[in-house]
Amino acid sequence: MPYQGNHACSTLVSAILESNMWSIDRLYGSNEDVTFSGIHVYTDEGMAFPPSSLSGHDAEHMTQRVRFENVTHNGSPIKTLKDMNLSVGEFVQDVSII
Repeated sequence: MPYQGNHACSTLVSAILESNMWSIDRLYGSNEDVTFSGIHVYTDEGMAFPPSSLSGHDAEHMTQRVRFENVTHNGSPIKTLKDMNLSVGEFVQDVSII
């Protein structure tokens, strides 16, 4: 269902390992084997796909094996990281868009 509100979300997906206001310890963990599926974004014509970002913390606390499947923008399939407006930071491995 298309978003009908007056405000747009500035970020679609953010999977980043960092210390911030949401954590009170320094235990970073990892993001592994994550699938985002069936995401359909509708924007005004000419509006960019909302940005997303993936990042790990270090070689022992990585973001890996992240899969985006069946993602569309105004009905057109997203096929590349560029189309997805996806920023891939350090310590990230095996990102796929299918």
